[in-house]
Amino acid sequence: MDAEPSLIKGRITDFPRISKTKDILTKSMNDSIANLISDELISLGINLNYAPVCDLSSSNKAIKSRSYGTNSDSVSIRSNEFINASLNKNVLTCAKHFPGHGLVKGDSHHERVFIDGPFNELNVYRKLIANPSLISIMVGHIDVMNNPYSTNRLPSSCSPIIIKSLLKDSLKFKGLVISDALGMHALKGLDNASLQASKAGCDILCMAPNTSQLVTDILNEIKKDSLYAEQVAVSVKKIIRLKLCLGLLKYKQHDKKVFIYSHGRIIENQGVNAVSDKYGPYKFNDIVDSLRSKGDEVIALVRPKEAVSEVYATLIAKQVDSLISVGYKASNITLLGASK
Repeated sequence: MDAEPSLIKGRITDFPRISKTKDILTKSMNDSIANLISDELISLGINLNYAPVCDLSSSNKAIKSRSYGTNSDSVSIRSNEFINASLNKNVLTCAKHFPGHGLVKGDSHHERVFIDGPFNELNVYRKLIANPSLISIMVGHIDVMNNPYSTNRLPSSCSPIIIKSLLKDSLKFKGLVISDALGMHALKGLDNASLQASKAGCDILCMAPNTSQLVTDILNEIKKDSLYAEQVAVSVKKIIRLKLCLGLLKYKQHDKKVFIYSHGRIIENQGVNAVSDKYGPYKFNDIVDSLRSKGDEVIALVRPKEAVSEVYATLIAKQVDSLISVGYKASNITLLGASK
């Protein structure tokens, strides 16, 4: 929820009247408001607050009273106070709108907006990223031009230059990257903006207009692009780990055994009915059936031709991680194989 101090009354109508963000001037006031908001969110079962707004403005059409002001140092301090107080209540936060919506002209809800020249709001994010309590950052629909990180007429939310090169590589942000709402007019006319935002590096896509079609588009793209498939897997793991840390996923350990079976190279070249001139038939299906005959679970994937060893080794490692995360004992997971 966008449960910012300036917006929460519009989301929860019987919420107590509190100060707008621009009027929060002290730590005690900031902590008190963050605690009040967090208690309300937890009571509703909401764990992620799309706040604080870290833009340097109190006059931009989209920001207005939602910002802590125009001074980079004070906005950083107040934002970090809100982040820390919220996490103390087990509510996650989201700094927005990267790389800065405060000093642009216009409102991305209704039109394209631009950063023309150098970034003037990045210092705030540098100080927030240094805070390990910051879990996520929301990327705005802001075009960048005449800048080393120019987005080539794409909004930042759909630009790998901003998300991967700037936010993840240069600023070293390791948390969740969330797009701004994907139905906003700043994206109007952009072909499949939701998929572009995903491919650009967003881990969470906010309010995509057609989620069922988007899921289909993502699955189709995964089949065609192995690097993108790996990126989606990383995003999903981030989200699952976060839910585990919040205690939202509670798995009971059990004693079932799992075999992960990797076949020999001949299966890769000939298929499951492979026959060796020297050793005779490779009875892949019989081996798998034998392993399953005692009621144990078996994972046995048939590799395609020219499979890359490192890719499949990584896949197996991920399978083991996933099994352990849902309650399998490491001592009950066995890797078997005559694989390359």
